[in-house]
Amino acid sequence: MTVAGIATVAEAIGPAVTGLIFGFPVTFIATSWMLSRQYGLEFSAATLQSAQFTLPAFAGFCLVLHFAADPVIGRFSGLQSWGLGIAASMLIGIAIAGIGEWFRRASRAS
Repeated sequence: MTVAGIATVAEAIGPAVTGLIFGFPVTFIATSWMLSRQYGLEFSAATLQSAQFTLPAFAGFCLVLHFAADPVIGRFSGLQSWGLGIAASMLIGIAIAGIGEWFRRASRAS
């Protein structure tokens, strides 16, 4: 249903945004299908559940890479754009880990 919805509005939102939005559901659907066939439903479910925590970092990487490599907005080379995307992904990951640690400590204290 998600893929059909994205395909429906693809003309209105343009090819760049459509490609970025398509990447997430299609990646998760293909991953879960392949893992469930190879390793079983429990393994597939555990993989997708743990992927929830890394999705913001992946989204940050994709967005920074897209805008940094844009000839009008970023004007960075491909390698520079990739490096900025990796840096953004790492910063988001560190922030997520820091917030998680803060919540763990706060729950222990109360």
